[in-house]
Amino acid sequence: MDYLAPLSPFGGDTALLVIDMQRDFLDPSGYAAQAGLDVEALRASIPGVRTLLEAARRQGLLIIHTREGHRPDLSDCPLSKLMRSVRSGATIGSDGPLGRLLVRGEFGHDFIDTLAPRPGECVIDKPGYSAFHQTDLQQILGARGIRQLILSGVTTEVCVHSTLRSAVDHGYNCWIATDACASADASLHQAALDMVAVEGGIFGEVRSSADLAAAIGARTQELAWPLLTATHRYDKSLSTRNRGNGQIIEAPILAYLIETTQGRILYDVGCDYRKIESKSLRERYYDPQTFAFGAPDMQEEQRLPHHLQRLGLTMADIDLVFLGHLHFDHAGGLCEICGAEVHVQHDEMEAARSGLDPAYFPDDFAGNHRWKIMQGEYDLVPGVRAISSPGHT
Repeated sequence: MDYLAPLSPFGGDTALLVIDMQRDFLDPSGYAAQAGLDVEALRASIPGVRTLLEAARRQGLLIIHTREGHRPDLSDCPLSKLMRSVRSGATIGSDGPLGRLLVRGEFGHDFIDTLAPRPGECVIDKPGYSAFHQTDLQQILGARGIRQLILSGVTTEVCVHSTLRSAVDHGYNCWIATDACASADASLHQAALDMVAVEGGIFGEVRSSADLAAAIGARTQELAWPLLTATHRYDKSLSTRNRGNGQIIEAPILAYLIETTQGRILYDVGCDYRKIESKSLRERYYDPQTFAFGAPDMQEEQRLPHHLQRLGLTMADIDLVFLGHLHFDHAGGLCEICGAEVHVQHDEMEAARSGLDPAYFPDDFAGNHRWKIMQGEYDLVPGVRAISSPGHT
C-alpha cells in the first residue's frame, strides 16, 4: 500500500472533521477510563489534531467538531448500546467523576480545553458512532459545497471509521490522519488504517497530520463558498420557456463568498428576508395572482449576516458586491450590505429600471449604495473575472 503519493492542495471544498475529542474519552476520569481503556494511548492523537486545526484555521477551512453522547433521559440510547456499556463497566448515564457518563451537558461530555472549538466552528452532537447518523452533518456539508473530508479524532476503529465509511457512501473523498486519530489498542488502530487503502483506496487515503497540514497550507488564495440563502419551488415551465409544464422544481437561491488576497467579494446577495417573513410584505410582493413564481422559502438563519457569522465574519468585512442580475433572488439582499462597492452591468440596470419584468423589485436596488455600473468583461481583482453571458454576468 502506497500512502505517500503526492497530495494536491486542499481548497474551499474541503472540511476538517474532529471527532469526539471529549473529556469522556481523553480524561483519566472519563467514560473510557471507567471502561478500562488506555486513555494515554487515546491522548496520543492530541498533537496531530492540533496540527490539523491550526492549519485549517489559518486557511479558513470549514471545521466541524463532533461529540458523542445522549439525552439526559437516554431516550436516544439504544438498549443494545446501553447493555454493552454495562458489560464494559462504564454504564452510560451512570455517575462518574466528571458527571453522568456520555450524557449531554455534563462536564465529561464536553471537549478537552486544548482542542475546544472557536466561535463560528460547527459542533455536532451525535447519539451514535457515525457523525452522519441522526445529525445535520450532511446538510451542513452540502450547503457549503464540501466534497472532501479530512478525518481525525477517537477512536480510530469505532467513531472515526464509522464516520469515514458513511462519508464514502455519501460520495465524499476522504483522508484520515494516522497520528491525529488513536485507539486504546495499537493493533486495532493499525488494522483500521490498513483497511482504508485496500482495493485502490476503497475508503480514501491515509496520511500524516504534517502532510495533510502542508497540503492545506498550499491551497490557492482565491476561494469560494456557496451560501444557500433560500429555496424556491415553482413550475419548471416558468423559467424554461414553457418546457416541463406541471413539473415542480425546487431551486436553490445561492450567494457566493469569494475570498481573495485583494479582499472579499459577494457574488449575488439572495432575497430580502423582510419581504418573505412579513405577512403584509409577502402578500404585496409575492401575490400569486400577480407574481407566478410565488414566494421563496427563506429562514432567519439563511440571511447573509448569519452565514458570515458562521465563518467568523460580519457584513462590514465584505469589500465588493457583484450582482449577476437584479432580479429579486439576486439583489434583494442588498438591504444587508453596509458600505461595500456594488458592481452591476449597465444593460442589466437599464433592464431593471424599465419596469417590464415583474421579477425586478425596484426598491431592492434603489438604496444609497456605492454603485459601479460596468460594461462588458473585466477583472474585479487579479484572478477574478466578470464574464458576460445573455441574461446574467
